[in-house]
Amino acid sequence: MTPRQTRGKIAVRAVIDACGKIAGAADETRRATATVGDWNNNEKPIFPPADCALAMDEYSQGRGLGTPITDWQARELNKVLIDLPQVVPNAAELHAMLAVFSGESGEALQTMLGALADGKFTAAEATPARAAVADVIRVAVAIDAALALIEGEG
Repeated sequence: MTPRQTRGKIAVRAVIDACGKIAGAADETRRATATVGDWNNNEKPIFPPADCALAMDEYSQGRGLGTPITDWQARELNKVLIDLPQVVPNAAELHAMLAVFSGESGEALQTMLGALADGKFTAAEATPARAAVADVIRVAVAIDAALALIEGEG
């Protein structure tokens, strides 16, 4: 198997485990246990079809165990997945989100500029900076979700 397929097998095996091993994944996907066993077998470059991968990821996500197959595919394509928040698209909520965005952006900038004060950015400084940027992204996604709902009303 190729390195990409090996990484995929790790994801498939993780989601099968999250579904309650082979029997649970077979129930969730309505496929034979032998078929799911092939997906789970490291020696076979056989992967679940998209509908089965989605069903298993949904089951896993519903139990708080993430979406291993979807995450693997996103990483292979150099993409990032972000959970879409539930938002209320009204002026008051949007105003509140913009205020939070402003605060989070300021904190992220302060963190990064403080780290750069000595002219370098270390690995130890990168961890809190990434957390601050993640907070900004989370709020930006919520704002975008609200705007998309508003846009859809027009």
